[in-house]
Amino acid sequence: MIDFIRCVPSSVESLELSVMPKREWSHCIHEDEFYGLRLTYVGLNEMDYLPTRLHNLSMRLQSLTLSHMRISKALFWPSAENSTNAPYWPKLERLRVLNVPPYNEDGSPLLGLDPPLTREAARRESLVNPPPKDRFSDRREYIKSADLGILYRAMGTAAQRMPRLQIMGLSLLNYRTGEESNESLEFSRDKSARIAHLRINTQWGYRPGMEVISAWGLEGAVAEEFYHTMDVVLPWYVEAQ
Repeated sequence: MIDFIRCVPSSVESLELSVMPKREWSHCIHEDEFYGLRLTYVGLNEMDYLPTRLHNLSMRLQSLTLSHMRISKALFWPSAENSTNAPYWPKLERLRVLNVPPYNEDGSPLLGLDPPLTREAARRESLVNPPPKDRFSDRREYIKSADLGILYRAMGTAAQRMPRLQIMGLSLLNYRTGEESNESLEFSRDKSARIAHLRINTQWGYRPGMEVISAWGLEGAVAEEFYHTMDVVLPWYVEAQ
């Protein structure tokens, strides 16, 4: 995939990339984590190679859609880049990242269990072998808000460097069903309007932190409304450079 991205011609303006749905995730994410089984694209130099390559590619595209691919904040805002060398997307109008497997960049799951998984529970589930949707039914599954917030914060920071942005979205995969979950962020703006709509949906109990709210440029009453409803219309204008 990285070699393919490197070879995309400069004439390409719109690109859709996807991988086989079951290549990037497991039905047993909690057991895998319990036993230390992780998949990650982070190299020895701590660079997350695939999202970083996609980030570089996105800065010259008009539209990019990714599906069923593991990503990290590096897709939107690599940590090595600072305000003096900030990325800029002069042409990008649509950026959609769909059915993202629920993992952090280090391969740990974005989802947790309450109470935490024990060796006895993991062993019991492996013996009974219930279908994915029924696994650990005695435990509450929740999203790790701080971890997901890292992605949402990077999205907000990047969006304010995209003067032509009309649509930005990210949705997580429901690893139990293999379908798109209701855990998502949606941003939309009419091409000529100076207002936008920002909405976060959750099925695993996500709550936005102030870092996420600030990254999207929300202030005052608008920030307060978004904190409580996660659905707001906001002023939006990004000046072209």
